[in-house]
Amino acid sequence: MTELFAGGTITVDDVLFDSFVFGGSAGNVALSSDFVTVTGVAGAGITSLDFLFDPALAAGVVGDFLEDVFDFDATVVASLRTIESATLAFDDAGIAGDAFIQVGTVIGGTVLEILIDSISADILSDTEALASLTTLSAAVDYQGEVFDVDSSFFLGAYSFDLTLAGVNPVPLPAALPLFGAGLGMLGFLGWKRRRKA
Repeated sequence: MTELFAGGTITVDDVLFDSFVFGGSAGNVALSSDFVTVTGVAGAGITSLDFLFDPALAAGVVGDFLEDVFDFDATVVASLRTIESATLAFDDAGIAGDAFIQVGTVIGGTVLEILIDSISADILSDTEALASLTTLSAAVDYQGEVFDVDSSFFLGAYSFDLTLAGVNPVPLPAALPLFGAGLGMLGFLGWKRRRKA
């Protein structure tokens, strides 16, 4: 993630992810961008960013807490496609005892939130519809806290998925000009054969 905060980009399918900005940390468990790998994955109308923490963000002492914020933009680069929904999902996270871990994302006025909490029901995945966007800005917030002895939280991986709608433009195949030249040659040979007869 260090490269992304330094101006790097990721293009996945028809979506360009850029303008990654680290907003800061609070707490005694801090995000180190050197230990976060961001991978783009595309498939079946879904464009994903997978975030892998190695080592995991973790805490196990009463009073340990985490709060980190970063922003990024996503832009559809194909003119016939739009972003229809966004999904946030835990891939590897958990708590023990009295603690919580949460990842939230705000896109305009839309909030996505995933949470594992000792007090309330877990939300392992959250999907929200978007209004056929071609660009979006997302603010991501990590939070976690340990409230009791023998309690802990960890965040190892999560994903941010965008569902795309519309037609993916089909590029002109490289072999099409060769095919046209072959048809022209067959036509010429046929004309030449008929002329001799």
